[in-house]
Amino acid sequence: MKRPTAFPFTYLLAPAILIAGGAAPLAAQQHIDERAAVAPDAYIRVYDEAAGSVRVTGWDRDSVAVSGTRDSGAGRFSFSGGGDAAKMGLWTDGDSAGEAHLDVRVPAGATVWVKTTSALVEIGDVASGVDAYSVTGDIRVSGTPRQVYAESMGGSVQIVGTALSARGKTGSSPITFRGDAEDVSFTTVGGTIMVMGPRLRLGHFESVTGDILFEGEIEKGSSLGFQTHSGTIELRLPSDVGADVTYTTIEGDLQSDFPLGEADDRGGMRGRERQFSLGNSGATVTIRSFSGEVLIRRK
Repeated sequence: MKRPTAFPFTYLLAPAILIAGGAAPLAAQQHIDERAAVAPDAYIRVYDEAAGSVRVTGWDRDSVAVSGTRDSGAGRFSFSGGGDAAKMGLWTDGDSAGEAHLDVRVPAGATVWVKTTSALVEIGDVASGVDAYSVTGDIRVSGTPRQVYAESMGGSVQIVGTALSARGKTGSSPITFRGDAEDVSFTTVGGTIMVMGPRLRLGHFESVTGDILFEGEIEKGSSLGFQTHSGTIELRLPSDVGADVTYTTIEGDLQSDFPLGEADDRGGMRGRERQFSLGNSGATVTIRSFSGEVLIRRK
């Protein structure tokens, strides 16, 4: 008589393994829900070594609340706070094996400091100071903060809104600014700097190989400086612009849609220098380029 076929023992285990494997991610993900009463002008610190995102939003309550999710391999979470300050963070013991997504609500008048390794940083509706740093993550700031400092060595920086002071720095990724400010300064090695629609009193924009694009009005009495080694500098200006310009270059070329009026050309150890006016004087613009092209366009 023929004996029935014997199935390997591992075949019998397969369904159980599949079921357990399918349920594992749900069990591994943990929820975060912490809060504390703080002063309306409290100092809030957020530190995140895991991948994922950190979103900080100002609200009209005298409290800080953090919610979100984290994978079990995303590190350990800690939270403490009360009174004048609160701090929270995700710390890993080495390489992170998961993601974490934090949603942090803070008093609108709080001063916010955020540092991440690779997580995206988004900060909005904070009226006081904002300081954000990431190694490789993108940084986005919006609203009306009094002061902004944003730096990412491997990610981009975007600032949208109104500020008294704005500072941004990247390695090879773009910096974008849309809004108004009294004093701005953006620096990049190889990224593009884009400054759109601003009214600025003081501005400094510097790159090594990245292009610089400025499109907006130049206020009377303002002072703007543009500097690059080999990137292109492009200024898109209104027809009624009024500025005294000093342009210095070693090997670069200048193109302008505006008549340059009486130009004073000089040569020397630092290259060729040209001084001219766009429309009526009233603002000061300094342009320095080693070999990059400079374009002054009428918008």
